[in-house]
Order: sequence, then structure tokens, then C-alpha cells
Amino acid sequence: RHPSRREPPSFSGGRGAVSLALAASVAASLRCPRKGCARAAAATAVQLEELAVCLRDAPVAQRMQAVVKLATAARGGDPGTALLQAQALPALVECLASSTAMTQMAAVAIVRSTAAGSGEARDALVSAGALPLLTEMLKAEGKASLQWLAAAALADIAEDNDTRRDAVVKAGALEQLQEMLWSPMPETKSQASAALEKITRGSEELLGKVELEAKAESDTQEVQFGEAAYWDKRYETEEHYEWIVGYAELKDIIVRVCASKSARILNLGCGTSRISEDMYDDGYTNIVNTDISETVINKMRARNVDRPGMEWLVEDALDMAGLADGTFDLVLDKSTLDALAHTQKAAVLAKLMGESCRVLKPEGTYLQITVNQHNPNYLRMPHLDFDIETLPLKGLRLDKTYVSICRKQPGADDVRRDRQPGFLEWAKSFDMRMPGVLEMVARNNRWEQM
Repeated sequence: RHPSRREPPSFSGGRGAVSLALAASVAASLRCPRKGCARAAAATAVQLEELAVCLRDAPVAQRMQAVVKLATAARGGDPGTALLQAQALPALVECLASSTAMTQMAAVAIVRSTAAGSGEARDALVSAGALPLLTEMLKAEGKASLQWLAAAALADIAEDNDTRRDAVVKAGALEQLQEMLWSPMPETKSQASAALEKITRGSEELLGKVELEAKAESDTQEVQFGEAAYWDKRYETEEHYEWIVGYAELKDIIVRVCASKSARILNLGCGTSRISEDMYDDGYTNIVNTDISETVINKMRARNVDRPGMEWLVEDALDMAGLADGTFDLVLDKSTLDALAHTQKAAVLAKLMGESCRVLKPEGTYLQITVNQHNPNYLRMPHLDFDIETLPLKGLRLDKTYVSICRKQPGADDVRRDRQPGFLEWAKSFDMRMPGVLEMVARNNRWEQM
């Protein structure tokens, strides 16, 4: 970054603003009176072939350094020709499968630049086996930049060529791009939509299928995660659905954090899960189950008439007016946070966390189970005071599940009463000013700066 550019670039415009900031930095280097700056910027084009050869010949242990250098140099030129001439594309594709995040990011950036080049380079990427690896990157929900670059690369490879498009479709890219349309991040939705438009262009069959599914997702997404009406309709026919894990997988953790079988437990957003029924049968008989859907509460109450003492209440997790302060030893949140996190509304998540903290007894435990590795970051909002331990559960039907054991600290109620009103006001303003970037703020734990 050139020393004359003292002001930090604006990120409010998303990827476009970052690109403009990078272009301005390069332009400043070329104008700079310091000869070294101009020489470095101008030299990138002639370095590409040499760096491609280095990548091809580098031992596996040194390949990360080679691919990062090539990615940096490729900002000033087209790497595709150099990679073809050096026969280095197979080595580049191997880097896409790296377990090192920096190597993956550098490799996919080069693939993206190469795919935007000649048809010969695109064909070579297909032959080198890039498509399955790029499609796998579309699943990297916690790594948005990887998703975006992979989506753009796949779209460029498939565009205006039936053979390459068929190969992209066969690799499963269409299904994964349609999954990205569910993302709470506007930029991820935009990248997925743009990629789908390119891939399906000229194919009425593919276009019709994608438009129908995308419309269905667009029409139902907000309803699914924000309104009781959706859940009421769903629970009219749903008898049982166990999202992520059941009691068998969580028993050891629940016993660890809540050893007393007489403990008062809140099952937040119970749905049709059997977890509280299994816990009751194991001796935890003091359980209160809540859900926003009156339909499911009535259904579950009728299903459990033979389990006396178990309560079923219609409550909104954002405002549990029927539950008193400090009355539960354990609050169990099995993906209620996941559902509400899709709104990407700071005010929504702040209320959920605040209510969970409010109803807990001093030194009680909020047990959060999620499939998103970044969701535990919301537990560090400034109106909360938890001692947090997050650990992954592996070997389940989903690739990874994360469990956060959050112990309410002695002064947590004072912190919540003091900070929550002001934080909620900030959160409402944030939601209007900066939609879609909440996860980024949480991931970097920037709450104290807000």
C-alpha cells in the first residue's frame, strides 16, 4: 500500500469499493516519484512467466509461497497465458485443495483471473480438474471471499460454451450456487445470482429451472425465519424433525453443565424435536418448552400428556414476557440462533441473547448449538457477560456442529440492564445503515468499538 495514501479505503460498497481502492493504490504507485514504486508496479507483467515456472517446479512444502507471489503479481496482468506456457495449471489446481487458507485464497484468485482470459485457458482448467474443487469452495459459508471468487471462476469457465457448461453443471455447481441464494449476505446472493445468469445463458431448460427455484427461495426466505405464520403452517403436517443433533449426541455435555436432574431447564424454540422428551425420560423432569408457533405447542402438549410436569408455552424468544427473571439453571438453544441469524439483524440477535441471559439464574448456563462457526461470536455483544467455551462436535450428519457453553457471570444482570437499552438503539441504527455486514462485525469481535 503506497505511503502517500493515508486515508483507509471505504468498504461500504462491498467488493467494488475494495477493487477501486486497490486500483487507486496501483495508480498512485505508477505516479509516485519514488522509482521503486513505479518499477514494482510495471514489472508484474514480465514476472508472471517466471513465477509460473516457480509454481510448477516448487516442492509441495514451498508451493504456498510460490502461489501467493504469483497471485500478487497477477494483479497487474493476465496469468493464464503464462500458466499455459509453463504447463503450471495442474500445480495451481492442486493448490485449490490446500488445507492452508492463504494458499487456497491465492490459488482461487489466480484461477479467477485465468478463467476470465482465453477459452484455451478455461479448457485447461477443466482438464486439470479445477471444477470439483471450485464447486466445493461454494460450500465454504464461513469464507465468503472464497465463495465469491469460486462462483465467478465457474461462471467464466461455463459462459458461452456448451461443453464447459455441461462440465460445470455435472460438477454440481448449480445446486451449490442456488444454496448461496439463501445467504444472509447481500454480496453472496449477488455473486450467486450473477454466476447463475452466466452459466444458464442460452439454455432454456437450465434457465427455467434456476428461475423457479430462485423465486421460491426469494419468496420464502424472510417468512421462514421471521414470522410465526410460516412455522404454524409447517407444523400442521410435521410430526418430528430433529435438527442437527439429538439428546444422545449432547447428553455428555448436558450432564457436565447441568448435573442436577432437578434443574429447571428452558428449551428455546422447541419445534417438533424429541430432545426434551428424551431428557425427561432420562430424569430431567423440570423442563419448560417454548416456541413462537401455537400450532406446535398444542401438538407437543398433546403428544406429552404422559409426561407430567413438562410445560409447553407459546413465547416469542425475543420477548419472553411470560417468564420471570433468573428462573432457569439451563437455557438450551438448539439452532434458534441459527434461524434468527439469517435475518442479519443486530437488533434481533441482541434481543434473543438479552432474553436468554435475563431468564437464567446467576451462574446458570446458556447452551448454544449451531452449524455456523461464526454464530458464537454474537455471544460477545457488549450487553452480555458470559464465560464462553466453544467446541466442535464431529462425526455427525452435518460436517461440523459447534456447541458453546456460556456461564452467566455474577454481574451479568447489571451489565445487561446498564448496556442493553443503548446497544439496542445502536443495533437498530446499524441495521438500517449497514445491512448484510453483521457477521463480519461479529467475526472480528468489534462490538466494543460500536
